[in-house]
Amino acid sequence: MQLLTITGAIDGTNDTFTISPVSTDIKLFHNGILQDPNLSYSLEILQLNLSSIPQKGDNLLAFGN
Repeated sequence: MQLLTITGAIDGTNDTFTISPVSTDIKLFHNGILQDPNLSYSLEILQLNLSSIPQKGDNLLAFGN
């Protein structure tokens, strides 16, 4: 797996991010915790669910194939 680039404001309100390169199999980590794609985000546009919106100062990492 390679580290993906996540683009989008981490400000407590933004829930939509882009990832590059595009991958259909990603592992998303929010503050070091692996997120469940069924509960935390939608892969189509990497839209985070309301309960998973990162706050200012949070860290998002994504890995994919």
